Amino acid sequence: MSEIEHRDWTPEINLLKGLSTRVGAIVEYVNARAQQHRQAMAEEAIRSSALSPDAFLERLREDDRLAVLFVVTLEAAGRIVEEDHARALGRVLAQAVDDKAAIDQSQLLAATIRDLEPPHIRALAVLRTVDAERSPETRLEKAIPLAKLNRLRMPRPESTTPAANVLRANVPCSTAVAEALAATLQRHGLIWNDPAGFSQWGITDYGHTLVRTLELGP
Repeated sequence: MSEIEHRDWTPEINLLKGLSTRVGAIVEYVNARAQQHRQAMAEEAIRSSALSPDAFLERLREDDRLAVLFVVTLEAAGRIVEEDHARALGRVLAQAVDDKAAIDQSQLLAATIRDLEPPHIRALAVLRTVDAERSPETRLEKAIPLAKLNRLRMPRPESTTPAANVLRANVPCSTAVAEALAATLQRHGLIWNDPAGFSQWGITDYGHTLVRTLELGP
């Protein structure tokens, strides 16, 4: 006990003081980036809207659902990593402000963008590119109803799902990471993905909507 009481803690205290300065600088940087992304979201929302800035703000004041959506997108923009994705949140907000019938979809899009990390969005962009390059013959579900197609197909001895196979071939990642990326996209309703042993996968209508919102392709 006496050894603890009489120990010289000066080195540890000086270390904490040095770290405090560095941590403070990091916190300031993070806060500045968050504010920059919030500003980018708001600017993009006003720029993308068909309304004047004054009319845009008035629409937010008069509709509680839009006001809540504004707060959600503002907070999400502050936490998001990429400024481009923060601007996508602005376009989602503008869509709801311009067309109140689109509020539900905008809320869903905002929640999806908020939940996805950059690797998930890059994975969706890869799948979108591969899907656009596929020939119609490889999209069997376009010609044959999926329920009938499932009865016709035979599984192959593979342990990886088809979307994960595509990601593994186009993204430098392990099979486990590819499966995790595909599972997240599927859980958010952005893709559909056959079980391991089959070969079919695709991007859902909602997935294409998010692709357009994020401007991931032409």
